Amino acid sequence: MQYLLLLGLVILFLVSYYFSGRDFFAPMTLQVMTFIFAAMMLIYLMANMNYRLHGFTVWMILSCLAVSVFIGIAIHGIFAKIRIQPVSADTQKATPIPTVVLMGCILFILATIAWQFSEVRRVGGMRDTFVNMMAAYRSASSYTADMDTKQPFLLKQMIGMVNVLFIICGFNLLKFYKKVPQSQRFQCLIIFSLCIVNGFLGGARGGIVYDIIACAVIYHLLRIQRLGRYKTYSIRFLMKLMSITILILFLFSALRGFAGRTNSKNAMDYIAQYTGAPILDLDLYFQKPPQGSNIFGKYTFYSIISALIRAGVLKIDPYIVHLEFRSVEGVSLGNVYTFIRTYHYDFGIWGVYIFTIANAIIFSTIYEYVKKKRGDMMIIFFGSIYYAITITFFAERLFSTVISLGTFRNIVSIYILYELMFRKRIRLKRIR
Repeated sequence: MQYLLLLGLVILFLVSYYFSGRDFFAPMTLQVMTFIFAAMMLIYLMANMNYRLHGFTVWMILSCLAVSVFIGIAIHGIFAKIRIQPVSADTQKATPIPTVVLMGCILFILATIAWQFSEVRRVGGMRDTFVNMMAAYRSASSYTADMDTKQPFLLKQMIGMVNVLFIICGFNLLKFYKKVPQSQRFQCLIIFSLCIVNGFLGGARGGIVYDIIACAVIYHLLRIQRLGRYKTYSIRFLMKLMSITILILFLFSALRGFAGRTNSKNAMDYIAQYTGAPILDLDLYFQKPPQGSNIFGKYTFYSIISALIRAGVLKIDPYIVHLEFRSVEGVSLGNVYTFIRTYHYDFGIWGVYIFTIANAIIFSTIYEYVKKKRGDMMIIFFGSIYYAITITFFAERLFSTVISLGTFRNIVSIYILYELMFRKRIRLKRIR
C-alpha cells in the first residue's frame, strides 16, 4: 500500500504542478512534494518491518491532498483572470538596515540567549555535559503543563522577537544583497548563527527550520517582485536547492543532542523516523484511536484555547498537545502524526475534509494575492507562516499555531520593524 500511496502522490504532484503555473512554491504543489518525500522515507522505514499500511489511511491522505490540489488549481485560475496592481518600489521606499541597527539586534539576541540559558540551568539542573542538561530541560518542560517549568512571559516574547529578526534580516540580505557592504553581510550571518543557538536552547529545532523555510519563500517572492512575473527555475537551481535541503536534514540529525534529543540512530534512520513515521503513526491511530475529549477543538485550536485558559475565560486545567506514542514490533515511532490526525480526533472524518478545504483556500488565496501584489511586508508575513504548509506531512500547524495571538504579535512586530528598519520612519539626527 505504501507504493500505491507514493504513486498516487506523484500523480497529484504532476497535476498540481502543470495546472498551477508550473510553480513549485504554489502551496498545494509543495504540500504534495513534502508528502512524496515522507512516503519515500516511509518505504525506507518499513523495509524491514512485517507491517502493511491499511487502505483507509492511503485513501484519507490521497483524497485530502486531491481536494487541496484541485482547490489550489481553481484559485490559481481565478487569480489568472483578476488584475491586481503591483506595489511599486517608489511607493515602498525601502532601504537596507543600517549597521548600528544590526549591532542592536545582535545585542538583543545575546541578551535573550543569556536569559534562556539561565532558564535551561534552572529547569534542567547542572549536568556533566551540555547535552545532558538540554535533555533534562526538554524532558522537564515539554511533557508537563506545570507552569514552573515554562519560560517567563517576557522571555517568550523576546524569543518570538528573535525569530522575527531572523526573517527580517533574511529579507534584508535577500532584497538588498548587492547594496549591502561585506561588513553588514557578516553581521547578518552573526545574527543567523545566534538565532540558531537561541532556537536550540528552546529544546526544539522546529523554529529554526521554519525560519529557513520563510527565507526560501521570501527569496522566491522577491524574485517575482524583481522580474515582474513568475519565471520557472532552472534544473541547476533546483539541484542546488535539493542539495541544501539534504544538508539541512543531516544537520537536523547531527545536532539533535544540542536540542536535548538523545536518540542514537544513524542519520538516515533518524530522518526516516521524523519524516516517514508520521504516516505510519496515522495508520496506527486509525486502527486504535484514543478516547475522545470533551474539549471542543482540543488539538485543532490549541493556541486559542491556551490563551483563553491563561486569560481565565475557560475554566479548564492547562494541557499539553503531545500525542500518544506509537510503536511497531517493539520499535518506537514517536508521537507525531500528519495533519489529518488532529482534525479527525477533534471533528471526525467530515471535519478532516472541512478543515482541509479551509486550509487550501486560505493558503492558496493569500499566495496568489501576494504573488501578484508583490509588497515587501506581505512577502515577509507570508514567508513567516508558510511553514504550516510545508510540514503538514508531519503535523497540523495552521489552526493550532498560526491562528493565534503569537502570530498577531509577529504581524505587529513585522509591521513596526519594517517601518523602522526599512522605511526609516524614525531617524536619529545629529544636533548641531
